[in-house]
Amino acid sequence: MRLEQGFTLVELLVAMVVGSIAIASAYASYDVIAKQYEKVKGVTAMQSSSRSIMRMIERDIRMAGFKWRNSKGTITFGSISEPIKITDSGNKCCDAVTVTYDYRDEASKKVERHKIHYTVSPYQGRNRLYRKRDILFPKARAGNNDVLADYVEDLQIGGPDGDSSSYIKLDKSGNELPDSAMQWACIKDNQTGLIWEVKLNANGIPHRGSDRFRWGGKGALQPGTSFCVMLGNKRNQKKFCDKAPPMWDGSRYHNDWNVLVDVSNNEQYCGISNWMVPSQSQLLSLGKLEGSSYKLNLKYFPESRSHVFWAIEPYPCTDKRYNPNCTESQAVAVDSPIDGTRSWASFNRGRKDRHNVMLVATTSESPGFIVSIDLILRTKKEFGSAQPYKKKDYYEGNYDINKNDAYKRQEYSSTVVMRNPS
Repeated sequence: MRLEQGFTLVELLVAMVVGSIAIASAYASYDVIAKQYEKVKGVTAMQSSSRSIMRMIERDIRMAGFKWRNSKGTITFGSISEPIKITDSGNKCCDAVTVTYDYRDEASKKVERHKIHYTVSPYQGRNRLYRKRDILFPKARAGNNDVLADYVEDLQIGGPDGDSSSYIKLDKSGNELPDSAMQWACIKDNQTGLIWEVKLNANGIPHRGSDRFRWGGKGALQPGTSFCVMLGNKRNQKKFCDKAPPMWDGSRYHNDWNVLVDVSNNEQYCGISNWMVPSQSQLLSLGKLEGSSYKLNLKYFPESRSHVFWAIEPYPCTDKRYNPNCTESQAVAVDSPIDGTRSWASFNRGRKDRHNVMLVATTSESPGFIVSIDLILRTKKEFGSAQPYKKKDYYEGNYDINKNDAYKRQEYSSTVVMRNPS
């Protein structure tokens, strides 16, 4: 007879305890690994989408203002009055940007004018970034709001319609000065690469803000020269092209401003020897968006208040509104604001009228407008304990983010040059 013997109750209890401990340890390890995996997965997804989004925004801004020309060199859909429009959100999320440019599909060989909108809107307790593509020409068609990113904390755009942080003060030798400097001779605009003469409230020729000149000295477009100008308020402009009319007699061109140009170049004012009277488009680039109007920043050009500045272009005969008889006695001028209340805009003025001239010089720097992009995203879930988060001071925009939670955030920044700003 065989004797069979099983486990005692104590042995079973011990085995159960040891097994439970092993299972609990394995589950705890799995839980830690699973949470870490979810964290890495969430951060990776956030980083991956952010990079793709930044590249997309960069590409659209870089194309802003591009106008397609056919085989004869003719612009297919006409001018673009507002290549880029930036809407500042103030101290909150988020800025918006709209860009307009022509796009040619290589497969179909078709050309369309696109208007791209980037906006951030609330959605179920968080913010989403949307991209909307409207077709303007040849057949207008509204696009859909496509979701690009979820859980957006901030989007800040800084550029030609933003503040004047791109302005750098220069002394008479061309040395850069701190923004707090009380005296300066010129302004360098890093967005356009242009350097501007600053009018002075002082005696002595030739940089006084009180000096006035008739139109037609060095640099003024000569008879027969083709040109185009944008007339009216910068927000409501219309393009006119023409050829400078024949010079009937010497009274149509006056040499008043030659002294200003020659003396500035001979003395290498601000370290520059290629000073010239600006074109209308160069003058208009000084108009920065303030509220709903484009204005000259009087902080950097204090003696240019309520002045009218000559451009090198005569007034086009094609504008029948203000030049119905095609008189060659008119030229283009740009008005600066009176006490900051009037918009920076172009109008016609009689060539014998006496107005101001603000010289400009070109440099090899900054071939186009520089636009900065800053994007901040957070993860969908919270991980770990709460931690304080504050947006870095060197990131663009005026939205001061200061939070204390367990979300993981990532900041992305880039700058892009608009290749076709006008």
